[in-house]
Amino acid sequence: MLVRKILIAHSLLWILGQVCASTSNYPSVPALQDCVAGEYLNPSTGCIACPADTWSAAANSATTCTPCPAEKGVASGAGTQESDCTWSKLLFPKNLRDRRVHP
Repeated sequence: MLVRKILIAHSLLWILGQVCASTSNYPSVPALQDCVAGEYLNPSTGCIACPADTWSAAANSATTCTPCPAEKGVASGAGTQESDCTWSKLLFPKNLRDRRVHP
């Protein structure tokens, strides 16, 4: 009985190996792209500007942006490092923080 189970397991492993080897002819899935600083990766649509009060570093494939520290903020897409979070949320209304800064 034990020998039979070993033979069955060996046969299944051989079949699995053949199936895996045959799938190598399929095209590979493209790698996710890296986004520039101030953007995050939406796997469905690509890179998107970080929302206001968040930041992201360059060459990242993060699917979210990092929140600014408490009581600090930055315009949408303008946060490229934590030190960019310099605004006081108390001094700038949310509607001003949501505007993307264009260089």
